Amino acid sequence: MRCTNKTMKILIQFPEGLKPKAMQLASKYRTEGEVYLSGSRCFGGCDIAFNEATMIGADKIIHFGHARFPIPDEIRKKYKDIEVEYVEYSIEIDEKFLDRVVEYLKNHRIKEVVVVTTVQHIHQIQKIKEKFSEDGISVILGKGGRTVYPGQILGCDAGAAFAAPARTVLYIGGGRFHYLAIRRGLDVPDRRVIAADPFNRTVKDVTDEINRYVKARRGLVVKASEGNVFGIIVSTKPGQFNIRLAEEVKRKLDEKGKDSHILVSDTVDWEALQDYSYIDAFINTACPRIADDWRSVNKPIINTDELELLFQLMKR
Repeated sequence: MRCTNKTMKILIQFPEGLKPKAMQLASKYRTEGEVYLSGSRCFGGCDIAFNEATMIGADKIIHFGHARFPIPDEIRKKYKDIEVEYVEYSIEIDEKFLDRVVEYLKNHRIKEVVVVTTVQHIHQIQKIKEKFSEDGISVILGKGGRTVYPGQILGCDAGAAFAAPARTVLYIGGGRFHYLAIRRGLDVPDRRVIAADPFNRTVKDVTDEINRYVKARRGLVVKASEGNVFGIIVSTKPGQFNIRLAEEVKRKLDEKGKDSHILVSDTVDWEALQDYSYIDAFINTACPRIADDWRSVNKPIINTDELELLFQLMKR
């Protein structure tokens, strides 16, 4: 809420890619009050800087670069006096690149696709749908459980990719991070996945890459099942905090005769966790993509959607 008896304090968060533009993007808010910039890393819409805002007495957080994320009611109630505003950041996809994508689909006789993309490109999703339709390619848009828009995909929510029975998923966006999420737990995708990267202007089939990723995840679960001491990771980031789940996992490990410890932190720091040298494997209750960093500790990091197999493999 805007304060009437004192100058409003605003804390602004930027993801790493937007921090070079902080001066430009934050300038207009200086007319609204005193502006502070978060110096911490920002990992997504789940990562709202409530603690920093509380420490400086901020009235409002402006979170750049991500769409609204579902923060648990218990967290929002705790920080009910701090307003949160999400400001999305759009990046335009070049028309000529979309022509290349259409050409690729036609050359591979693909006539129906589920299209998914990131929030940076979601403003163009209807335009993409219309363009593909004009070229005889039917577009289906699904919606995930944590996303705001049809067709939007997150690293932790690829539900939009499975919203319809189409045989092909087309991911439009940069990097590998999002398309590797197009799977269900330890299942390989039941459809073909094409990745169209508008930044390096490539279009390629990444189904085999996702399958290899899933196979590697299965191998880590097998290795973890041989362990005796487990570290259960809990992040206090507002959209990731789940202490009840961590306690339930600990109870199940106790039943299996395993020793386990709940490790609580804001940002998961693998350098710090390496000092717990007696831990054989980690179980992650925070962002599922944290598990991709297992090489940083050279120990398996298991997500909660992989626990069923883990417990099946454990002896006892």
